[in-house]
Amino acid sequence: MTAIEWRTRLFGRGADMAAPGTRKYLMRRQIARAHDDSPIEDEEGALAFSVDGESMRLGRSLIVRNPHGNPLFRIPERTLHLKEFMEIEHGCGGTAATVRRTGLGSSRDRWTVTLHGPGDRRAVLRLRGSIADCEYRIVAVDRQVAEVSKRWFRLRNTYGVEIPPGEDEALLLTIAAAVEQMAR
Repeated sequence: MTAIEWRTRLFGRGADMAAPGTRKYLMRRQIARAHDDSPIEDEEGALAFSVDGESMRLGRSLIVRNPHGNPLFRIPERTLHLKEFMEIEHGCGGTAATVRRTGLGSSRDRWTVTLHGPGDRRAVLRLRGSIADCEYRIVAVDRQVAEVSKRWFRLRNTYGVEIPPGEDEALLLTIAAAVEQMAR
């Protein structure tokens, strides 16, 4: 399948709608139930990252890997069962981000992501939209850093993540996977 066919079939709109350099990824829902590696494909259908579901079956962690199999980010087992927050760690250790549900019980849940930088530097991202419907945006104070949507697809249990240039794609995809795990 060519890249144009893939974009048309899955995203339902041409590449000209997005800003230049914007990347789109196809992710599958219910990653933990797959008990396999779940691929994250780019808009050309190539493997961009994978989510290691095998380690989930063994009760360890959810691990996001690059195409060469190197771990980039992981969600430790101790936070996988929680519904209030999840920590995302760098593949080599250390906390990269904390995804937190701050408005339990409301019709529009409020979600925040705290990015842990070097030293004590932290940045906060907010999720706006409907998490349950998988239609939301991840925004910083001054810009949108990602858009998550399933309306681009005709395939069941899939959704897309659109990321503008200059953002940490692997981290944002890991955040989307963590939110999906928490929302179930």
